[in-house]
Amino acid sequence: MERIHRSPPVFNPQLTTPRNVIAKFKNNQMKEKILQAAKKKPFRYHGNMVRLTQDLAASTMKDRKAWNMIFQKARELGLQPRIKYPSKLTIFLQGKVLSFNTTEEFQAFMNKRPDLNRKFDVQPQNSRESSNDCSLKLQLGLRPGTLAPGLLLVRLLRDFLLWSFSLGE
Repeated sequence: MERIHRSPPVFNPQLTTPRNVIAKFKNNQMKEKILQAAKKKPFRYHGNMVRLTQDLAASTMKDRKAWNMIFQKARELGLQPRIKYPSKLTIFLQGKVLSFNTTEEFQAFMNKRPDLNRKFDVQPQNSRESSNDCSLKLQLGLRPGTLAPGLLLVRLLRDFLLWSFSLGE
């Protein structure tokens, strides 16, 4: 592991969500191995759930947010939506997997399907930036203000790494 830090660096008591922990790895393979392990089995630290996600570029996150409304409505309709990296929407419709790179592509498809078209409101999507970063975002399920100081953060990472390697055996 190259480095680890909390984000944002200064605690804001007005926020109700926990701060993220960013872990930077020396190589992408280790990061991918840990992400795969996290998909197989959830990780808990002192009884609190730790959610692991890839730390994406701000522009990629913005692109993914453009899909939010569509994603929610697709879920309500039982279309089993998924957002794949970097911001590609896939849905299951009548036994087929359909993929869309942009909201405009999705809108063009929906225009051909008037039965579904009136149920979706499409937001414009901005350009995207690819990221081959070796960072992971860990979100602790701790209440704000209780997020660990430095030593506890190091222990969390140690326990997490031991957990992820035990799944690989």
